[in-house]
Amino acid sequence: MIRLATKSGGKGLYMGEETGFLEIGGVKIAFDKLDGKGPTVIFCGGYASARKSTKASALLEWARTTGKNYIRFDYSGHGDSSGRFEDATLGQWLDETTAVIDRVADPAEKVVLVGSSMGGWISLLAAQKRPDRLKGLVTIACGADFTQVVLSGILTPPLLAMLEEKGVLYRPNPEGVAPTPLTWKFLQESKRHLLLGGTISVTCPVRMFHGLRDMEAPWSISRSVLEKLSSSDATLELIKEGGHRLSSPADMVRLIAAIEGLSQTIGNRKAAISSGFLDCTGRCRTSYWWRCRDLNPGLCGYEPHALTS
Repeated sequence: MIRLATKSGGKGLYMGEETGFLEIGGVKIAFDKLDGKGPTVIFCGGYASARKSTKASALLEWARTTGKNYIRFDYSGHGDSSGRFEDATLGQWLDETTAVIDRVADPAEKVVLVGSSMGGWISLLAAQKRPDRLKGLVTIACGADFTQVVLSGILTPPLLAMLEEKGVLYRPNPEGVAPTPLTWKFLQESKRHLLLGGTISVTCPVRMFHGLRDMEAPWSISRSVLEKLSSSDATLELIKEGGHRLSSPADMVRLIAAIEGLSQTIGNRKAAISSGFLDCTGRCRTSYWWRCRDLNPGLCGYEPHALTS
C-alpha cells in the first residue's frame, strides 16, 4: 500500500512547496516537493547520503528561484525517512525511487533524474523501469555496480567471510562521522541489479560528470556506462581536479546547465536573480552563483564582481 501525506506552508516553506511522507508498506519516505514549470527534476542521493546534502539543497534553491518542478527525498534508513539502514537493499531503494516518480511527481510532466554516486546507479535502473516518464538523466560520479567494481577490491576473502558471518560490517566514513554500515544482505541483493555486463537500455538523453581524482568511484565506471548506454544522445564530462563530491560552485554551474539543457524550459532566469556578490574561486556570498554566466557571460576571470537584479 502506498499512501501520500503532505503538508504545505510550514516553517521555511515557500508557496507551492510541500514536505511530507510517501508511505510504502509501512515505511515512510520523506520528501520535499516544489511545484513549478517544466519537467520535474528528481534528485537521487548516494549511499548513506540524506536529501539535505549540498547538491540537493543547491538544486532546491535553484528550483525556488527559477520556478521549476523539483523533488528530493530520503531513501528508507536515510535522513528523515523511517526504517533501518541495515535492513534495506538496493532493490528497495529503487522501488522507493520509482514510487516517487509514480506518486509524488506530477503525472502530466516528464522527469529529469539526477543521480549522485549510488544514486546514479539507481537513476539508471529507474530510467529502465519508467522509460516513458523520462525527459533526461544526469549522473554525478556514477556508482553503477559499485558493490562489484569498488568493493571487490576492498573486501578481501577474510572480510567477506566476516561479513557473511556477522551480517554487517562498518566502514570508516570519510566525512569523519559515524562509520557506514555494509550488510551481506545488501551486497548479495545488489547482484540482481548489475548493469555493466550488458547493454543499458536507457534511450533518453544522458549527461554524465565524473572527477578524475575520485577516490571512491573511479571515473572508468562512467566511461563503461557511456559505452553501454542505448541512448545516442549521451555525453561524459571529466573534471580534471574533481573528486567524488563534485559540489563546488563550478560543479554546480555544470550540473544546472545540464539540467536546464535537458529540460529545454530555461525561461527568464534574469528576473529571479537577487542582489549579491560572487567570488568564482568558490567563496560564494549568495545562493545565486550559478547564474553568473546569464548576466555576464565570459566576464568572470576568477575575480569577485557584483550581480544585480
